[in-house]
Amino acid sequence: MVEPNKPLSQFQLPHKLLNKLITAKFSVLGDLADVSALELATELQIPPKEAVQIFMTIATDLRSPTQSTQQTPYEGREPVVLDSPATSDPYLQRMPITGQTALGKLNEEVQALPVITFCQALDDMIGGGIPIGQITEFSGVPGIGKTQLGIQLAVNAFIPKEGYYGSGGHSIYIDTEGSFMAERAVEMADSLTSYLQVLYENVKNSFISL
Repeated sequence: MVEPNKPLSQFQLPHKLLNKLITAKFSVLGDLADVSALELATELQIPPKEAVQIFMTIATDLRSPTQSTQQTPYEGREPVVLDSPATSDPYLQRMPITGQTALGKLNEEVQALPVITFCQALDDMIGGGIPIGQITEFSGVPGIGKTQLGIQLAVNAFIPKEGYYGSGGHSIYIDTEGSFMAERAVEMADSLTSYLQVLYENVKNSFISL
């Protein structure tokens, strides 16, 4: 039987999603009774897939009383491909999966922090760093540092957002000429780690002195 007052904290939801739900005033099962996945995704500012994940997790308790003694529609079945076309499954009809709007894409670009180059003049010239989600081309004669810059950017993409204002992402380096140097990438990564550690210690000492 459906328990509308059952706290959402009793479900096996990821902590990140649970915190977003509680912050948005969704604290018990009944709060989600008349909400679609798309509406929930918009309210929590999360991808539709994550909203569907929430409903999939609580699906057992959202069943009607007549279904409570039957096998759930997801027991013993292959995982549902969320990117597939609209399904006839009644448990997913209330969870519309849509593409991203132009406004949502614009907001992503505005909020995304660029990848810095550690060259102040270059960063200033291109608006703070290399923008994410766009194509930026560097060209020039051999030996001016294009490969070094590419490796440095691949490393810098991992700078955390919190505390360091980095992009907090990942990178893939594609080498089409055989000029990639793994040893140099390791050196740059070690140097970046040391640099961030120094920044952390300086900030920590500043708070201690206050």
